[in-house]
Amino acid sequence: MIIFTTKAYNAEKTLSRAIESVLGQTCGDFAYHLCDNGSEDGTGDIIREYAAKDRRIVPFFNARNQEWTAESRKNVLELARHLGSDDWLCVLDADDDYAPSFLEEMLGFVKAHGLDYAACRSNFVDEASGAVQNEYILARNLVMEGEGFGTLFPDYFRFMGARWGKLQCGSLFERVDFAALDRYLADLALSHRFDTATMLWYLRHSSRAGVLARLLHNYRQYPQSHRRQGLDSKVQDNHKMPNVYREFLTVKVGHVSPENEEYIMKVFERSMRRTLTEKGA
Repeated sequence: MIIFTTKAYNAEKTLSRAIESVLGQTCGDFAYHLCDNGSEDGTGDIIREYAAKDRRIVPFFNARNQEWTAESRKNVLELARHLGSDDWLCVLDADDDYAPSFLEEMLGFVKAHGLDYAACRSNFVDEASGAVQNEYILARNLVMEGEGFGTLFPDYFRFMGARWGKLQCGSLFERVDFAALDRYLADLALSHRFDTATMLWYLRHSSRAGVLARLLHNYRQYPQSHRRQGLDSKVQDNHKMPNVYREFLTVKVGHVSPENEEYIMKVFERSMRRTLTEKGA
């Protein structure tokens, strides 16, 4: 089973676009777990309308934001912990969208190369103007296993930090110690880089992963988005992340090469420049 999942809070202006991008996939054999996370606008009504029209949608409703019911916690928030070994998970934010061929192309990619973890490229789009603000270039598909997780780290790293734009196999999550992950994240106490630390923890358990060099996801950016808020805590996160990257490489391939150490510091410096620019804006 392939399962898409979206949790939505006050997303009535963008949710239909996200839902349509999933329902319009050229490969249509999937379930879509769609949760209204205690919204105060018309988000819940949109979910009900789509669920009534399409049997692939499995709706969930929280009474208040982040107050999860047992079912919505299991089937949306913590779905990775409950997948079967042959299931696949794909996450989509309520304000983003996938290209119609996303699932078909990603499934072809993972099956052709025996992957348990795959990512695609994303457009970073300014929602107000529609302009593409950033897009990571990748000239060829990447496939990593064994020592390749070290030698190819600078090539695949930038595609691995977000939950969206991924296809992950249930067999991957069966190897994850989620109690250890919970302790790890609690100790890090991250605000903005929580997803990156989580996805690298998952990648620790991948036997074979890859990046498809295709633009198949649109990430919509807003002036009020979380990534542009709380910039003091973002500076603190930036200082923590180099050790997260080093720990990932040490666990995965046994060492941090001089080339990867140099790259990690470049990532840190770039993140700090971006954060300080945002603070001055």
